[in-house]
Amino acid sequence: MSTATITGSAIDGSPCVECKNLANHVALSDKPKQPMPGDKTLCLGCGSLNILDDKLMFRAPTVDEFLDVAKDPNAQRIRRQILRLNALAGKEKRA
Repeated sequence: MSTATITGSAIDGSPCVECKNLANHVALSDKPKQPMPGDKTLCLGCGSLNILDDKLMFRAPTVDEFLDVAKDPNAQRIRRQILRLNALAGKEKRA
């Protein structure tokens, strides 16, 4: 099961694939570490799943990556919390 690590800043120049926000992301990893290709993150702006590519830029997840995270109860709990906090702040997820 994954745990969440909040990154210190956005990956330079890489917006969320859904909302285009350069906001911080929650990294779904077992421990804090340097970002690496293939890392899964959740956007704190909209809750969408983003994957780091070989150039450490965000890309949309593949079907398998999406299903992998969809099966992770901790990742889903984190996503629900992001969406709940954004709703309380008056933000809505762009779908």
